[in-house]
Amino acid sequence: MNDRVSGIILKETDYREHDVIITVLTAEYGKISFTVNGARKMSSRNASSVLPYTMAEFEFDYKPGKTIFRLKRARTLKLYRRLHEELQLSSAASVLIGAADALTLSGDEDDAREEKTQLLEKALDLLADGEDADFVMACYMAEMMELFGVGAEVDACVHCGRPEAVVFSPEEGGFLCHECAGNAERMTKEELMRLRRIVRGGITHYKEVKESVVPSPQDAWLLTDMLVRHTGIRLAAYTLYRKLNRYA
Repeated sequence: MNDRVSGIILKETDYREHDVIITVLTAEYGKISFTVNGARKMSSRNASSVLPYTMAEFEFDYKPGKTIFRLKRARTLKLYRRLHEELQLSSAASVLIGAADALTLSGDEDDAREEKTQLLEKALDLLADGEDADFVMACYMAEMMELFGVGAEVDACVHCGRPEAVVFSPEEGGFLCHECAGNAERMTKEELMRLRRIVRGGITHYKEVKESVVPSPQDAWLLTDMLVRHTGIRLAAYTLYRKLNRYA
């Protein structure tokens, strides 16, 4: 019956000799998959529309309760060409995509599916527009953790509730005061303020947050590390991203 849905392709998996299975994040149905017949053939009309971190419109026959469908045709909405052509941006996009994939349920069981789709689209838009990849990543991770229910505590010490903070701890999930921080290396007031604004604003209020702070690669590392620790997911793409950017 030719249903249509737009979504962002999270990954592509080989299936048979010339076919693939793509996993797509959609606002309507959450995370669903399509079998794409002949996608590996040079003559495939869908080949250019089924690349990872591409936004496209998909035509298929929807059946309630299913999460994998046969794709009839696809139409590219946003190719994000720079993300496919520049290695650094490609690796950053892979980190965002990996987090979205790991933190989204299949089908319409995910109540935050619409918000997660919107956040990912905005983050990819910002990367494609040449925004600082570390800053985009930090803002995105902060808001995704909030949606997942493990948002960072940046209003007071995670342990005792004191308002004075001296360090952000990914392991503890937020700020720690002088007494609770122990021997941890202290952070500057500017660093703590920047993290507070990133966590409070997220990717939704990216422009406002950017105008109020000076971005630092440290924020992406701290917030991504926290996300991995508190959700239990693996983000292999982030290891590559750090190597490409010569981080420790």
